[in-house]
Amino acid sequence: MDIPTKILNHVAIPVGFKEDITNFYCNVLGFTEQYRFVVDQKTAFSIFGFEHELEVTLIEKDGLKLELFHTVGFFKPGISHICLTVSNKNEICLNAERSGYQLIMITRPAGSIAFISDKTGNRFEIKEVSSGDYPVVY
Repeated sequence: MDIPTKILNHVAIPVGFKEDITNFYCNVLGFTEQYRFVVDQKTAFSIFGFEHELEVTLIEKDGLKLELFHTVGFFKPGISHICLTVSNKNEICLNAERSGYQLIMITRPAGSIAFISDKTGNRFEIKEVSSGDYPVVY
């Protein structure tokens, strides 16, 4: 019997400010918390090079799972980002702005896109889904 292969199971990212789990990921982006777990110190060191245990929160929205690793503070993400195609881009952007999160709007000939960041510096590109079309890649 063939077992279907998932192309993407989850994405793991650091989150340096625990309040962002509720304030940013749940309230702004609309994810729901599924569960929390701890990676023990030995495993955290052997896999990730951390010399202490790591708390992790798994969140999910529309089949997309994120593992949020609780770390300390801000980092500079460079070009790394996660792109979400949504049906409520304006609402998400308004919620992000009202909640004090960085919002950058970019207007392109094919439509506008938004970039929002949590307090750690994780960046999300937010695109509006087009009816019947695939979103344009920039």
